[in-house]
Amino acid sequence: MIWQEFSGLRFDGKQWTIDKRVKGHGRLFERTGFGKEEAEQAQQRFHALMSVALAEGQRHTAGVMTFNEAAARQLREATKRSVERDMYALQRLVPSIGHLLLAEIHQGTLQPYIEQRRQAGIKSGMIARELTVVRRILTLASRLWRNADNQPYLPVPPLLALPDWEDEAVPYPLSWDEQSALCAALPRPDGLVRGEHRAP
Repeated sequence: MIWQEFSGLRFDGKQWTIDKRVKGHGRLFERTGFGKEEAEQAQQRFHALMSVALAEGQRHTAGVMTFNEAAARQLREATKRSVERDMYALQRLVPSIGHLLLAEIHQGTLQPYIEQRRQAGIKSGMIARELTVVRRILTLASRLWRNADNQPYLPVPPLLALPDWEDEAVPYPLSWDEQSALCAALPRPDGLVRGEHRAP
């Protein structure tokens, strides 16, 4: 049986609650949903969460960062106008490589992602733009960001080969019908869509 005074795990009258501060991680808090008679399950849940939090705390203490953490920092600190495009790219990248440490990211670990996107019919130019975001984050981790010991999170950013399968669309002159359709869709100089009239 687990008693209420068990460090970090207490029964609040309705359920077992985890509430503990972990060095390098911060506050660990969760209402487990386990009732008074489910103390053993609550303790198992506590130890599972503590294991993850301690590992994360050790990484932070050692100045190690995952790609997911680096991506979140880049989005928080970004000031460029294309941050929305970066966010779009990261939404696709993070599920594949977010769990990796920065030192584990290189051409080899990115290749499965590249192949997956290619098989999905994505053009090499789009994939190259996504990998440019990865390269930017790795460069920041190496040249700008510093951990608590004033050391870079990554000693040297890896070289990344951007794909180019020469699959870009070939430009061609518009037909007269296409030109007419394009001109009809363009706004007028006064800001109205063609066919609209400003109210008197």
